[in-house]
Amino acid sequence: MRCLPFCRARAEKRYHCEELDLTHFIDDRPEVHSAIHGVVDHQYLFGPQSRAVPDYAITAPNWPLVEALIRQTFTSDSQPIRKRMLDEPDSD
Repeated sequence: MRCLPFCRARAEKRYHCEELDLTHFIDDRPEVHSAIHGVVDHQYLFGPQSRAVPDYAITAPNWPLVEALIRQTFTSDSQPIRKRMLDEPDSD
């Protein structure tokens, strides 16, 4: 069993993403996404953002949307899940 890698510097995340061959990555900090840009195919910027979201990341304000977006990458569902889920009222 492998240990979960931890890193002190954001730039180290890129190395871990390459080493683990990650295809999806979720984080709430744009600078982390910047550090791994070009290594991970699907980057999700989690939660509300005060700055513009880079074009290589997808903003996902909640976990149900993150899950739906990730699932969509494994299916041929052509309906845009992000728009559908953001348009639906919260069930909370």
